[in-house]
Order: sequence, then structure tokens, then C-alpha cells
Amino acid sequence: MNGDTNGLVAKLWSYCNVLRDDGLSYQDYLEQLTFLLFLKMADEREAQGKPNPVPQGYRWGDLSGPHMEGSRLEDHYRKTLEDLGKKGGMLGLVFRKAQNKIQDPAKLRQLIVELIGVMGRQPVAVSPALALVFVVQSIERVGDHAKNIAEYVVNVVEGVDLRHADLAEVRRASSGG
Repeated sequence: MNGDTNGLVAKLWSYCNVLRDDGLSYQDYLEQLTFLLFLKMADEREAQGKPNPVPQGYRWGDLSGPHMEGSRLEDHYRKTLEDLGKKGGMLGLVFRKAQNKIQDPAKLRQLIVELIGVMGRQPVAVSPALALVFVVQSIERVGDHAKNIAEYVVNVVEGVDLRHADLAEVRRASSGG
């Protein structure tokens, strides 16, 4: 990986950690990043003379403009996700049931302006950086599945549903007694 890609990956992860501290999971972070990147990439298509599938009023420029801050940004992003999810075709599929999971409008603004802005200035770094993010997402999902399988095994062997057990039951089940 080159320096641009390393820098972008570092930014992606540092921002992910900031949002995780606010209660946003990796999955939610990646989902929000995907929505924002879709809007940004549609804008890039238009700059190349190709049609933009996103209707006026919901485009990247509408979301990233300097007038979009605080509750105005949060309301516009929420409405954008909701309205695009009601559209037909691929656009509706991408945004179906989409919700804003970033509760702090200042952090949403920072994600839009800083992180996505860096991606626009370093387009060569975007693909490898996102590939790494999606690898980590896949590893996290494997870990979740392994945990679910372990809980299922304990349930079958010990008759204890760990999802609803108190700490004493979990300790007793894990010690075999």
C-alpha cells in the first residue's frame, strides 16, 4: 500500500473508533459510509458527464454544502435516506430502510467534509482502503457467527440460553457444573 492509502485507512479507522465510542457499531459505520460514498460517487459520475441517478435536492452537493450544519444537516440527511429509499430501481434498493445512525450532527458533518473530502482528493487510495475496511467487517461477522455457534452449543449441551442467563448461570455452564 502507498502512503495515501495508509493515511486513508488510518483516517477511516480513527473515525470509526470515534463513532464506536458514541455507540455506533462497525456494521453501522460501514453502512453510513456506504450511503455517503454512494452519494459522493454519483456526484463524481455527473462530473464525468454521466447521468446522476440521485434526484436534485438529495445530491452530494446538497448534503455537503457549507450551509448544512447541526440539526439542519441531520434533518436533511435523514430525509435524504428516507426519500431515496422510496424511489424505484437500484436507487431504492440501495437506500431501502436506510436510517441515520450518527446521532451527533457535528460528527456527521466531520465525516462528510473531512473523510469523504479526503477520498475525493485521493481517489487512487479509496479502493484499497475500502477493501481493508470490508475485510475487517467480514472478520467481525465471522467472530459474531462463532459466538452464536458457541452459545448454541452451550444451549444444546447444558440447556442454558446464554442470551438470557445471569452471570452465575453463565459461569456454571462454562465450568461444566
